[in-house]
Amino acid sequence: MNRRRVTIPMVLLAAGSLALAACGSSSSPAAGTQTKTVVIGLVTDFSGPQGVLGTMEFQGDELAIDQINAAGGIKSLGGAKLVIKKFDTQTDPTQGALQATKAIAAGVNVILGGEVSDTVIAGTNVSHRAGIPWLSTGAEAAEITSRGLNDVFQMTSTTNQVAKQYHDVLAYVAGKLGITSNTMGLSVSDTTYGNQLDTGFSLANTSGPFQVVNKVSYPLGTADLSPIAARMLLNHPAVLLNEGYPTDGVSLAQLFATKFHPTAKIFYATAQATVIASQLGSKANGMLLSAGPSTAFKGMPASYLAAAKAFQSKVGISLDQQSLSTIAYVQTMMLRQALEMAGSTKGSAIAAALHKVHLTHAEGNLYPVATMSFAPNGSLVTPPEFYVQIQHGQPVGIFPASVAQASPIPYSP
Repeated sequence: MNRRRVTIPMVLLAAGSLALAACGSSSSPAAGTQTKTVVIGLVTDFSGPQGVLGTMEFQGDELAIDQINAAGGIKSLGGAKLVIKKFDTQTDPTQGALQATKAIAAGVNVILGGEVSDTVIAGTNVSHRAGIPWLSTGAEAAEITSRGLNDVFQMTSTTNQVAKQYHDVLAYVAGKLGITSNTMGLSVSDTTYGNQLDTGFSLANTSGPFQVVNKVSYPLGTADLSPIAARMLLNHPAVLLNEGYPTDGVSLAQLFATKFHPTAKIFYATAQATVIASQLGSKANGMLLSAGPSTAFKGMPASYLAAAKAFQSKVGISLDQQSLSTIAYVQTMMLRQALEMAGSTKGSAIAAALHKVHLTHAEGNLYPVATMSFAPNGSLVTPPEFYVQIQHGQPVGIFPASVAQASPIPYSP
C-alpha cells in the first residue's frame, strides 16, 4: 500500500485544521483512553468486472486519509491516525456479507465502499447487526437507505433520484436537438440497482416524453452484450438508454461504434467518461455520461481545484471524471468530521455524529453545493449531479446549465 506523505493544499489544511481543533477542544477523550488508530474497512470490488471502480475508491480514500493524518489525525481522539484495510467483494454480491464479516472480525471501526447495490445491501445487513456504520460509496439502490438502518449512509443519488436526473437530462438533450420522435431502446441490468433504476425512470416518464419500444434485461457479469445491443436497436429508436453498470456502458459503446452503428440520436450509459474517451475517442461522439466534477466546469470551488492538484501529484492521473475517487475523498472527510464530533470509535457514536455532519468547502467538500449532509434516512440531502457528452473525442460538461461548457450534439458513433 502506498503510504507516502503528500503535500496538503493550504486551502484545505489551514481551514480544516482550525475546524478540527474546534471540534477537538470540546470532545477530547479522558486521559488514558485516547485511541491511536481508527481502522477503516474498505469493502468493495477490487477484482472482477467492477474492479477498476474499487481502485478508484481506494485512491480517493487514501488521498483524504493521508491529508487527515498529515494534519494531525483526529484531534478529539488524541491525534488518532486513520488506517485502511481492504476487503475484496470480487464483483460478486454473495461476497458482500462474507467480506463484511471478515472486516468486522479484523476490528474495523467503520466500513466504506461498494458499487454493486446487492453487495452493499447484503453487507450492511451484517454491519448493522454488529453496530458498525457503513458509508456506501457508489451503490445507488434506494433500498440501501430505505430499510430504517440508522448506521447506513449513501454517498450517491439513490436510484429514484438518479432516475429522475436521467429523465431530465435526456429530455433536455432531446429538446435541444429538436427530436420529435422520442422512441427509446432500453436495457436493464437484472439486479436490485438496475430494476430499481428502471422503476424510478418509469415513474419519472409517466407523462412522457419517451416511448419505450424495446426493453431487455440481462444478468450481472454478462460477458457478451451483442444480443442485448441488437435487441435495443429493434424498431430504430431515436434514444438509447442503458440502466446498467459502467463496464456494461463501455461494452455497448464499443458495439455501437464497431458493429451495429445505430441511427439513434441520443445514447446514455453509465460508463466512465475517461474510459470511453480513451478507448473510443471520436467514435463515441455524442454519447451522454454521468460524471464526477471537472476543473474545466464552470463554478467549481477552490477545494476541488486543490484536491485535483494533490490527486494528480499522488496518483499520477487526473481527478477530473474520476467520480468515485471524488466521492470517496468527500466521504472520508465527512467521516473525519463525524469522528471529531463523536470523540469515540464506538459505532453508535460515529453513526449518530454522521447524521449531524455539515461538510463545508474548507473542511473537504469538493462540490459546488455549500455543504454536504445526510437526510434522516442516511441518503444525501443534495446529491451532486454532473453530465457530460463526448465531443471531438473528449468529455464536455453539458448539464446542469450551471457547469455547462457546450450545447449537446447528436450521437454519431
